[in-house]
Amino acid sequence: MATPSTRGTLWSVRTTIFCLGVGVLVGPIGFKLIEPEVREQAQLIESLGEIALAVCLFCVGLRLRATFDWPLWRTPVRLATITMVGTLLIAASAAHLFFDLSFPESLLLGAILSPTDPVLASDIRLGPDDDLSTVRFSLAAEGALNSGMAFPAVVFSLGQLGLYDSGPLALRWLAFDVLWSVAIAAVVGWLVGFAAARMLVRIDTGGLNGEGSLSEVLIVFACGAVAYAAALAVHGYGFVAVFIAGIALARKGRLRALIQSPPRLTRHIRRAAMRAEHLAELSIIVMLGVLLGNTGLRPTMFLFALLLLLVARPLAVRVGLARLTMPEGSRRLVEWFGVRGIASVYYLMHSINAGLGAAFARELTAIVLAVLVTSIVLHSLSSSLPLMPRQLKEES
Repeated sequence: MATPSTRGTLWSVRTTIFCLGVGVLVGPIGFKLIEPEVREQAQLIESLGEIALAVCLFCVGLRLRATFDWPLWRTPVRLATITMVGTLLIAASAAHLFFDLSFPESLLLGAILSPTDPVLASDIRLGPDDDLSTVRFSLAAEGALNSGMAFPAVVFSLGQLGLYDSGPLALRWLAFDVLWSVAIAAVVGWLVGFAAARMLVRIDTGGLNGEGSLSEVLIVFACGAVAYAAALAVHGYGFVAVFIAGIALARKGRLRALIQSPPRLTRHIRRAAMRAEHLAELSIIVMLGVLLGNTGLRPTMFLFALLLLLVARPLAVRVGLARLTMPEGSRRLVEWFGVRGIASVYYLMHSINAGLGAAFARELTAIVLAVLVTSIVLHSLSSSLPLMPRQLKEES
């Protein structure tokens, strides 16, 4: 009999692949009910991707509730920085060889494909349903961090293509788009999350038999919206802000020792957050299926996808986690489950809307979609293998 964890995995696998199939069926490949032209619909798709990614990152932050201890965060931080940059460079080099792209074009492709997906990573059931399990926490936190941290890489690549002013020697990019935008977003996110947590404490009457009131739910999700808007207002990265706001809210504004959260925040609001993030994620997966029909996919693009998943990701993880103590089995799981997803969709559309040429935009779209579909299918199917839970349990 399947364990509850296994049942949850299989449900996620079936739902993910089902939604991808629905998109294919209603799109140009299937019944042609929807036949979008990517460049014509890029603004709309970017807006939808932006909303979906912000919702996912905020909800993942709500569910992690991890203390800010360096030993705990060291692995995801190194994955979201060193490993992400390594993946970007390897992917860019391979893209130059596979598709004869110029250096700036290859760099942009690598930047778009460098972030992983926190929601799909959270769905991987490798053991007990515990956010602090080494592999699941590392993958979810990595995806949330690099989904925001990929923005500077995309902006830098657009600068190399002449679509953004990076300043002399890219100093403007470094000072403004990296240091200021990331730092101010983290500060804004924490302050908004802290304020929302204080508001929840004030209205907590404890008299609803553990059921969250409408006012509580509104405060929680308004927290994410305010954090995102406030970060943009001071030229920070909204994706970083909403993730930090979610963590701050779940931790009631405390950096370290966590006092037990009210039952309503823990049980009902986190459950609502999980539903919201999955709805946002699955809607983008349906969109991926629809877009496949107008992209001009080629076999070499799927070979490139396999190279990225089977070679670039493992090598980059080895470099990023060098000299870090981790069981070999857990390290291999981290190497494999670098799922690509919703962040790449947003950054692709953002780049197209920045002014890419029509020919390169079509090529870029086809390559990115080939990688995303390959990653979603392979990682979803492999997450249901019974070897995965056993391997983690043996190392627990």
